[in-house]
Amino acid sequence: MEKEKKLGWDFEQLEFAESRAARYRSRLDALLRWRDSFADGSSERARAEVVAVKFETTLEIVQGFCQQMRRQVNGRPL
Repeated sequence: MEKEKKLGWDFEQLEFAESRAARYRSRLDALLRWRDSFADGSSERARAEVVAVKFETTLEIVQGFCQQMRRQVNGRPL
């Protein structure tokens, strides 16, 4: 019973992380479009690039967590 409870919790965490990652990917796409709306070499584009890079780093962390949770869920027998 305790193992099933833990597996259920892990699935919930994985579902949460994957939904968050999907939202972050969507937001990153929007940020990249926003960045691309500025002229090459402009200070606005440079600032938008910094925001996009930082956001992409956050997305990579969340995706790494998703991978870790998938391994944990897939590696745990009922």
